[in-house]
Amino acid sequence: MATFLIGTLLVYRTSFLAELDPTRRGGVPSLFVIDVQVDQVDDFRKFLTAEGLDGPEMMLAPVVRARYRMPPATPEVNETTSGTREAEQAKFFRDREQNLSWRDDLGIGNTVTAGRWLDPQGSVASGTSVIEASLEERYAARLAVGLGDQVTFDVQGVPVTATVTSLRRVDWATFRPNFFVLLTPSALRDAPQTWIASLPSLTDERRQAVQARLAEKFPGTAAFDVTEIGRKVVTLIERLSWTIRVIALLSLGAGLAVLIGMALATAASRREDHALLMVLGARRRLLGWSIAAEFAIIGLLASGFGAGLASAASWLVVGQVIGLELTMPWLGLLALIAA
Repeated sequence: MATFLIGTLLVYRTSFLAELDPTRRGGVPSLFVIDVQVDQVDDFRKFLTAEGLDGPEMMLAPVVRARYRMPPATPEVNETTSGTREAEQAKFFRDREQNLSWRDDLGIGNTVTAGRWLDPQGSVASGTSVIEASLEERYAARLAVGLGDQVTFDVQGVPVTATVTSLRRVDWATFRPNFFVLLTPSALRDAPQTWIASLPSLTDERRQAVQARLAEKFPGTAAFDVTEIGRKVVTLIERLSWTIRVIALLSLGAGLAVLIGMALATAASRREDHALLMVLGARRRLLGWSIAAEFAIIGLLASGFGAGLASAASWLVVGQVIGLELTMPWLGLLALIAA
């Protein structure tokens, strides 16, 4: 149990810190800016250029509010799954207000897993009214739609119907503007919209200076300090680590008590066995090594099993539930088993 708790903590901590590593995915952004109005976009771009922040790491994206509309013939919730947690979660994702957007390329943290990336020119190039959609794969599963299906969104009372041409896997830990739904640009350009942006990694002094100038030049926007948020996450993880360490030490104490009890309970039979071995010519050193080997094997079996459980639990929670990239501290786990 102690190895399981400490090992799980070790994997969680390593995985989360790896996600916040500035050297991965082109660096974690310093600032995340929201509520840039349409008439401010050009001035905002000029501001970024003047600050030297218009490099490839900077991302600027529009946001259009909408609601998903299910086809009339589609039942909202399947009767066999009605009332379950999965059904309630799927209904929440269907009914909540959605953020739609568009872009010319996939962007950082996006990978097409099925279909083809939508044509940025869309209906303008083809001369047709076909609107394409690219959905995040888990979001598409909740909507129960796939490639070739049509999805309809209510944009301020105007229905927009699009054909799903691709499914994407999104790495949300990039802290960049990413969306569940991307549509053909021409379908949303005239819709009511605001813009959001992520600014590249900066030093502490430069980040604070840029944030101050942003507030002065664009008072209606809100800038979130991603670097500071990351530090708070790390601090929170460290505090949780101490709590789990205390529980792990209590588990270790209980395990040692059981081990001592097992040794005392078998002491009489061990003395008889050792006396017989000494009669047969065994030395004290050999007897000592035999006892040490026995309990070392018991310890290795216990810690190896605990480390295996920790790896499995971490893969399930970190990789599947939370959706982060699992980073295994193999040397740390081996040291834990050895200890």
